[in-house]
Amino acid sequence: MWFSASINDTIPIKGAFFNFMPSWWHHHFGFEYGEKIVFDPNYRIALHQAMRRAMAQRFKAARLGETDPKPLAMAPDWGNAVIGALCGCEVEYPADNYPLMRHLPEDRVGSLAVPADLWETFPYSEILRQARAMSAKLDADIAPAIPTRGILNEAVLLRGDTLFTDMFVEPEKAARVLDFSYSLMKDQIGANARFGGSPVMLTNCTVPMVGPSTYEQRLLSYDAGIARVCEEQGVGFFIHHCGVFDPYARAYRTLSPRVGLLDIGHESDLRAALEMFPEADVSMIVSTHLLRTGAVADVEAKIDQILDAARGNWHRLQLNLADIDVGTPDENILAVYERLKAHAGRT
Repeated sequence: MWFSASINDTIPIKGAFFNFMPSWWHHHFGFEYGEKIVFDPNYRIALHQAMRRAMAQRFKAARLGETDPKPLAMAPDWGNAVIGALCGCEVEYPADNYPLMRHLPEDRVGSLAVPADLWETFPYSEILRQARAMSAKLDADIAPAIPTRGILNEAVLLRGDTLFTDMFVEPEKAARVLDFSYSLMKDQIGANARFGGSPVMLTNCTVPMVGPSTYEQRLLSYDAGIARVCEEQGVGFFIHHCGVFDPYARAYRTLSPRVGLLDIGHESDLRAALEMFPEADVSMIVSTHLLRTGAVADVEAKIDQILDAARGNWHRLQLNLADIDVGTPDENILAVYERLKAHAGRT
């Protein structure tokens, strides 16, 4: 999610963040992603300014964007294809989408190995190069940061659906990919520590595909290892689970007593998550389908429902309105803001 706009106004919760898909930008404004947004920091900085200005013009009533945006350092983002770029998979750079990768050929699984120095290895060397270039351009100290994701997520990106078959038919082959993903993530955290470290978001979009039992038996130990590394490095530990959180909550609770942020799917029991993780901020994902196809009244009702479920905990509640695509009515975006403002002054 390279571009995210937050409401620039006082609202009764901690934050509300809107992420628009590249296709949305391309369709409405002609903005292009492609290779330039990844490899040309000057283009990316200028495009980000144009996006924030466009937000202010289109969604002025929702207090999004800026009329006079200043240039900001923006790290290159391969999206889900970052592991493909590292492992030599073919990566495409569409004008209207995030980078796309092809799966790793089966005959290369056995040769997977974490590089000795990530900062000297593409694409992380490119992240470092661009951080230095942006530091000089903006007269600022820009720390490079390798994006950290999830163990199963990265393994599935490399092998696709074949990984799930291998987990039960050829478990040793699946273990090689999962072990590689785990070792890589640990080293990524260590590499980031050289520049001060940054919070780690354990990204588990694919975990609902295996179910809670398989997760606890085969994958939980990997995530526990990542939580320990975060504790050792003194960096924040966050969890993203965009499916229904409830069946996995007990397992996630064992990972760390200091979860900084939970990002949970739109059908999850928000109140239960807030109660089980009292130390954490909780980010509730609002259904993209609802925003695109629902009536204004439906969106308003959903926001009211979320606020009611989180009553007493609004100070640690966020809304995550991610992957907004072409066809989403502007009125539904405005409805989110208006419902939040309608609850201003309450708790």
